[in-house]
Order: sequence, then structure tokens, then C-alpha cells
Amino acid sequence: MTTIMDLKGDRIILIDHPSKKYLSMTLSVWEKEMAKQLRKDQPFLRSNERAITVRRFGETANINGFKTEKIEVLAGTELIEEHWMTRDVDMSEVDRVMERASQGFSKDSGGEQEGQEFRGN
Repeated sequence: MTTIMDLKGDRIILIDHPSKKYLSMTLSVWEKEMAKQLRKDQPFLRSNERAITVRRFGETANINGFKTEKIEVLAGTELIEEHWMTRDVDMSEVDRVMERASQGFSKDSGGEQEGQEFRGN
């Protein structure tokens, strides 16, 4: 699974490589939907609230030609997520890559369009 977040453009793109599907939606709508789903699926989390912290250690790596930095997300003292982030992406290039990927997905699935865009209510 690949996640692309365009903070300036307020959008998120989720790519599921094995199923050859993707989802594109506004980041603000995605955040609201995720919070609503977490409250619904895991009500026990509210009783044990922990501070969420994001840490940068300066650890870097070159991934797919991009200079990335490791980011850790902690709930209290527990590491819950690890991400490799970059600022070196021109979003017009991401749009071009997504167009090529969706065309490739479409060819592999017999011409059916697999991607979808969700704009919320």
C-alpha cells in the first residue's frame, strides 16, 4: 500500500498495489472519516487517551530516487506508525504517474477502470 499526501493541495491518494486499485480524496474529508471510523470501531481507545507525538530523528534514505526522512508516530511511549516522508515531489509529476498507473491497471483488468475518487458529502 502506498499513501501520497499533498498537504498543500489538501488531498490524499491511497494505492493498493496487489488489487490494482486506488482511492483519491481530500485530506480533510479523509481525516474526518478516519476519526469517525476509529470512534465507532474502537470506543475503548477513548478511555485510555494518550498523547500522540511525531518524532524526526534525521535518519534519511533514498527511496525510489527521492530523499526521504524517517518519521515515527507514538501514542504515549508506544510506537504505532513509521513513515518515510519526502518534500522532493512535484505534485504535477504525481498526477502524471497516477494517470499512467490507472491506465496500466485498466489494461491489466480488461479495460475496466479500477480507481475511484471520493469527495465526501
